[in-house]
Amino acid sequence: MRVGNDIVEIKRVENLYAKTGIPEKIFTPDEIAHIKASGSDERIVERMAGKFASKEAVSKALGYGINEGINWLDIEVLADNRGMPIVTLKGKSKEIFEKNFKEISVSVAHSKDLAIATCILI
Repeated sequence: MRVGNDIVEIKRVENLYAKTGIPEKIFTPDEIAHIKASGSDERIVERMAGKFASKEAVSKALGYGINEGINWLDIEVLADNRGMPIVTLKGKSKEIFEKNFKEISVSVAHSKDLAIATCILI
C-alpha cells in the first residue's frame, strides 16, 4: 500500500486560469469538458485545483513526481455521477500501477483557499 498527498492554493490556480484558461498541457480533453461543465469561474478554478492536486497525489503515491517519468496527461481525474473521483492511468503511470498495485482511490476536498487530494494505492 502507498499513499500520496497534495495541497494546492486555489489562488495559484486562479492566476493560471486568468493567464492561460484551462491548460491543455495539464488536463485531458475529457477533464477540460468536466471542468467547464461546472459553470461559474469560481467552480471552474476549484475543479482545476482539485484535479491538479489529485494528479500530484497520484504521482507521489506511484513514487514519481510529475515530469520525473510521469506526464500530466498520463493521469486523468474525472468523477462519477455522485462526484466521486475516478482515475484513469495511461503511459508510464499505468505501467507502474499495473506492476505494483491493484486498486486506486482518490479523495479531494476544497476550502475557500485550498484544495487537497489524497491517493491510496493497494
